[in-house]
Formats: sequence, C-alpha cells, structure tokens
Amino acid sequence: MNRTPSIIRIFLLLLLPGLMFSLLSIKVSSVRAEEKQIKIGILAKRGAKHCLQKWSPTAAYLSQNISGHLFSIVPLSFDQVDTATEKGEIDFVLTNPSYYVTLEINYKVDRLVTLINRDVHNKPMTTFAGVIVTRADRRDITSMKDFIGKNFVAVDPKSLGGWLAVLRMFKRAGINPRKDFARLSFVGTHDAAIYTVLNGKADAGCVRTSTLERMAEEDLINLNDFKVIHGPSSPNHFSHEHHLLHSTRAYPEWALARLDHVTNKLAEQVTMVLIDMPSNSYAAQRSHSFGWSVPLNYQSVHECLRELKVGPYRDYGKISVVDVYEQYWAYILAAAVIMLLFFVLFVRLKTLNINLENAVAKQKRTDLERKRLISELYKSSDKIKLFAYSVSHDLKNPAIALSGITKLFTKKYSDTLDEKGTLYCDRMMKLSDHMVSLVEQINIYMSTKEQPITLETINSKNILQTIRQEYSNQLSQRKIKWLEPELDIELRADKLALLRVFRNFIDNSLKYGGESLSTIEISYKDSDKAHIFSVKDDGVGLNPDDCQKIFDPFKRSKTAHEVEGSGLGLAIVKEIAELHQGKVWGESDGIHGVTFHFSIAKNL
Repeated sequence: MNRTPSIIRIFLLLLLPGLMFSLLSIKVSSVRAEEKQIKIGILAKRGAKHCLQKWSPTAAYLSQNISGHLFSIVPLSFDQVDTATEKGEIDFVLTNPSYYVTLEINYKVDRLVTLINRDVHNKPMTTFAGVIVTRADRRDITSMKDFIGKNFVAVDPKSLGGWLAVLRMFKRAGINPRKDFARLSFVGTHDAAIYTVLNGKADAGCVRTSTLERMAEEDLINLNDFKVIHGPSSPNHFSHEHHLLHSTRAYPEWALARLDHVTNKLAEQVTMVLIDMPSNSYAAQRSHSFGWSVPLNYQSVHECLRELKVGPYRDYGKISVVDVYEQYWAYILAAAVIMLLFFVLFVRLKTLNINLENAVAKQKRTDLERKRLISELYKSSDKIKLFAYSVSHDLKNPAIALSGITKLFTKKYSDTLDEKGTLYCDRMMKLSDHMVSLVEQINIYMSTKEQPITLETINSKNILQTIRQEYSNQLSQRKIKWLEPELDIELRADKLALLRVFRNFIDNSLKYGGESLSTIEISYKDSDKAHIFSVKDDGVGLNPDDCQKIFDPFKRSKTAHEVEGSGLGLAIVKEIAELHQGKVWGESDGIHGVTFHFSIAKNL
C-alpha cells in the first residue's frame, strides 16, 4: 500500500500553522512599524531595571489609548537627563522637581501633569520631602549639630529629596556640609545611599520620603535598623501626624513634561489619557501611584534652588559691570560728559593744534560709545525675547490644560450636563483654543519683526498658482469666483513671506466678507520703483477711517468684532511690506467690498 500521499498530507497539516503564524507576525510587525515611536525619559532614581519594571506598564497604557503612537521608557541616570533633553533624544521627560525647573528654564520644556504617588500605606501623595537617616545604634547622633565632623552620603548633587532639600535645611541651621563634614559623597541612587549607611561606610545619609518604607516592603532592609533625624518645622512642612518618615519641608511631586518639539495635539492627548487613568489600573499599581493630576505650582522648588544658588540660579545675586551700568548709566554718562567738558576746556587753553587732536580723539570715543550702546541694545532685545517667551509659556500652558480638562469634563459628564452646561463648556474650549491661537500669532508677529528676510528670485505665476490651489476647495464650497491676471514676471522677494501676505488678505476676505461675498480678484500694477499687488473682494465693506488703522497690532474694524480673530494678521503683513522696502494700504467705500494693496521694491 502506498503511504506517500498520507505522509504529504500530514506534512502539510504540520506546516500550515507555522505559515499562518509567520504571516500574522509579519502583519503585526508592519502595523507596529507604522506607529510613531514616542520616548519617555525617566530619571531612574533606583536604577534602570527598577525604572523599567515600574513605568513600562504606563507606556503600554498610553500606546493602547492613543492610536498611531508606540510609547517606550528610556531610563536615565542623573547625568543623562540634561544631555537627553538638550539633544532631543526623548519626547517627554519625567523627573524630580529640581531637574524639571532646570529643564524648564534651559530647554523650554512644559509640564503637563503631576504624579499622585501611592505610599506604602496606600494613601495618595502629591508632595514629598527629604529624610536624614543614621543607624539606630548610633547614640552619638541625635540632632543636626551631631553631623559636624561626620561622613555623610547623599544621592546626587541635583537630587531634590536626596540632597537639595536637606542641604537647604543644613544651611538654615548654620551648617556648611562642604566645610563641616569630614567627607561628603554621592552614590547615584537612593538604594545605594541607604546601603552605605547600613554597612557603616557613612555615619549618616539622606534620601527622599518613601524610600525607606519601599525598601522595607520589598524585604531589602529592616526599618528597626535605622532612625530619622528631624529638622525644624516650616509652613510647608509635613504635619507631625504624617505617616511617612521625613526630615525636611515638602515639595511638589514629579512632573511629566513635554519637550519643545512635541505637538500640541499629542501633548493634549497624553494629558487627557493620564488624568483619566483609573487609580486601580495595572499601570497605576505598577508605578505605585493613584494616577495623575493637573500640574501643581513649583514655585517652592524655584525658591529652594534660588536660595541655594544651584542649577539655573547658580549666578543669582551676583552683580556684574553690566548690571551696574544698566542701573546707573544716566549718572555714569552725566559724569563722563562733565569730565569731558572739563577736559575740552582745559585743552582749548592750549594751542589750536592740540585742540584739533582732541576733537579727533573725541570722535573716536563717540564711535566706541555708539558701538557699545548698539551692543547693549542687542542684549536688551534678547531679554525682551526671553520675556516674550516667558509670557507666551505662562499663557499657553494654562490654556492647553484648560482645554484638555474641559474636553475631559464634557466627555465624562456629558450625560449629566444640561444644555446650558454644555454651552458653557463649549465656550470655555473655544476661549482656550483662541488664547493658544493668539499666543502663536504673537510669536509669528515677533519672529517677523526679528528675523531677516531671505531674498530669492521667484516667479509670480508660481505664487498665484500655489495660492489658487490652497483655496480651491473653500472657493468651490462657497461658490466664490476667483480672478487673477495673466502674469508671468520675475521679482526678488522672500517667497514664504509673500505667500503669507496673500494668505492673510484672502483669509481676511473669506472671514469678514460675509454672505454677499461672491468674487475675489488679484491684480498687478507695475510702477517705476515697485511691484504692486492687490486683492479685491465684493463682500462687506470697511469703514474708510479703519482702512489704515487695521494694520496696527490688535486693531480691528468695527464690523469685525463679531468674528473671531487675533488682530495680528494684517500687522504681520505690514511688517513684511516694510522688510521689502514697500508699504501696505486698504481702500473701501464703506459699503461694498475691500481692496488691499501691497508693494515690493524692485531694487532688493
């Protein structure tokens, strides 16, 4: 009997599941490959392995709830946090408050949420402190003054709970660790600091709150082997009935922040998903937390770093020659002028030849003074930019948070909200979105004023074609007729800036033209010294008195107050025109239509 067919069938049956599994694996791999990789850098205060075990479920939770993105954890040592942020090797960063404050100032990171820690007693904590520990059998150490002449161990010079909070307490007690301790050493992790004290390699040390309780819970140490040295109380100190061992005042918990390159949309999604994380979820349990809250106020951390003069406040309080000049420049200048006058009068008593030489020397000094003043002006400009960023940052973050929280509130309580409540929520979201848009328009306006234009030779036909294609859908939907000249000329201009001018004019027509808008016409006029472009519509007219005022920042026409806008679009156009040595103006009879004109110098 021939058994060959049976053997073949058995072979095929065994091979088929393998082929199906391989095809499924390829499909899953291709889906994963299409997802955008998002990296969350986390300060590994107890080592990389412990960090991955604690936070990987949170990355998985985000990947499950935000489609198209695959989140992963990147453990970072104390020395790696700054480097990874500066180089943009991560997208989000979760670190202690002192590191966050430093990153916020140096690299413009924005905090999104604050961790709600779950202590060993299963209670929520949004603050933490430092703990000073020594062995229980050390009878020679009972107060802070007993540390003088002893060996002390801490986690890292940049660790808030593991050093800075304790250092602040020492300095307020009149103790200088660098001078008064026999030796001060840093061991990199909280666990290592505890073991160093336990093994007798240091007389005492410090860690953040909950470290002792966590290690005891994991059977790594026995709490009876240690005793805690308490510091003086303060307004933000833990209460005496608090269940965690502590020595210093309290500071807000760790903050999750986004880097500057992360989009607002992704930041908003991450914020909503984390705030909505159930406290009993696997991710929350593995991270020993109750989830996340809206970002707390970190002013107390700023005050700590400023008082210690560390991190971004390293040079705080130092007075430089520039500071003296900026504060007393008028007196210095007046004294210099008086001295110069006396010198000139003295010299004029000499011969005419000496007087001439003095005039030359005076001119040279004037040139040097002018150059120095120009240099100071540039420095002042940088400070204005920094102030503008700070204002933008302080306005934008609450607006994004308000928008996210309102959307979350509407989503969770949509069944209980009445019509008026839903209307109020919609208004809140629109107002917060408008604030974000306004801040972005301000940034565009400032960058237009500061950045030089990039001149290149461009073709008018290509510019008009680009604009026409961008607005074709809107024009078709609203049945608006588009007219443009048969124009094919070469001109020198900044291409992106010129496109922005046309977009702002056309957006203005579409936004404020009203229901009567049926035609938008672009025209061109050639003059001796300039190219003149015009954008005309037949919509609602503009008050003739407003035709020039609307090009000033935040100036809007009386007919435009019912339409949402920032009041900066036409101001940006004016700045672009002046950068091209041209001008911009508007015309209207006040009833029908508006015509905007924009000129570009030919000799650029």
